[in-house]
Amino acid sequence: MIELVGNYLLGVKFGGLEIPLAPDILHECTIVQDMKKFLPMFRLTFSDPTAAFTHLLPMDNQIGTIYIELGTSFSEDPENTFVFEAFRRFPEEENRPQNVFDVTGLLNLWKELFVKTYSRGWTGMVKQVLENIGKEIGCDEVEVSSSLNYKMNLVQPAITNAKFLSDLKKRIYGKNGEYAFQCFIKREKGKSVFVFKSLKEFVSQDVRKKYIVADVPFEDREYLFNYKIIDNYKLVSGFASKNQTFRYFDWEKGQWVESLVSYDEFVSLTEYLLIDREEDTSLMIDFGRTNQFDYREVSKSDFYERLNHLSKMWVTAPGDSRIVPGDVVDILFPEGLTTGEVFVFQYAGLWLVERVVHTVVDTHRTKLLLTRAGIDTSSDTSLVRVSENRRRR
Repeated sequence: MIELVGNYLLGVKFGGLEIPLAPDILHECTIVQDMKKFLPMFRLTFSDPTAAFTHLLPMDNQIGTIYIELGTSFSEDPENTFVFEAFRRFPEEENRPQNVFDVTGLLNLWKELFVKTYSRGWTGMVKQVLENIGKEIGCDEVEVSSSLNYKMNLVQPAITNAKFLSDLKKRIYGKNGEYAFQCFIKREKGKSVFVFKSLKEFVSQDVRKKYIVADVPFEDREYLFNYKIIDNYKLVSGFASKNQTFRYFDWEKGQWVESLVSYDEFVSLTEYLLIDREEDTSLMIDFGRTNQFDYREVSKSDFYERLNHLSKMWVTAPGDSRIVPGDVVDILFPEGLTTGEVFVFQYAGLWLVERVVHTVVDTHRTKLLLTRAGIDTSSDTSLVRVSENRRRR
């Protein structure tokens, strides 16, 4: 275990064996949590001049179980802890000047997700079914949307939990119009938390962190080192339409049914969507024949999931093991302070955290991949304005 005062504390154990990783031998320690991935993942690389880990100790269940602890000081409890299982090791290459131990893997809950298959069905509340699956996987806590507290017949036909959950989140919808459900396992405060919640619920929650793009903190805002913005405006202009058409074959009536869903029910973190007012492109989705799911809600989930990824931004902040995917953060650019208009810079405002990347070597840095559907601006624009009855902040 090593500690750099004012920066980070890093503890690493292989099985029960504590590994003293001083910064001069640590090449890489990266931990990734992502809303689009079921499990957190890691990569650890360090110098191994005695070849003990690279060539002598076998990568068995004991050595392959890697415990990582992140904090700020010995005097405080760790901010977060992880228990990973190594999936792939990269032994020393012939042309390297010294032995290097290099290993990657996933959080240790992968077996109940990706290996075991189940043939079973349920007739009870969807929320309770998902909570039971979360506990079955081995999670300490579950966060399942209360909007799924209704009865539905569900079948898991000889497939893994990962396959079942991946398919269900695309089809399910909440009783109050919740859409685009996300399913992932996050590691927060040393606990594994199973999350199954809608995009609408994520973007409607309170702000977790406030940041300013500057060299020093400002009032209640922590500072960011840098940022990189990615707009998918023209790249996906054919998909960023104001509506989405869908059709399906009604088995009972013996005819095709065609309809559409519109952007105006989408809950945005921004004042404008990255869609032109004159945009009339509409993507057609063919769902096949009828089943127990409502295809209007399924189409809405698909459409709104796409809208939420029209604008993205990478930011780098001081190491913070407490922030997790699904959090909402508030970004302030200093240009807004000098002019008195917060949104003079169109990328200021609220963002949803999609991915969290911790890198620990000489220092602990946290990179966040942020996503949302548009921009905030006080300038004239041809973009679609969010409906007046939508949630504003």
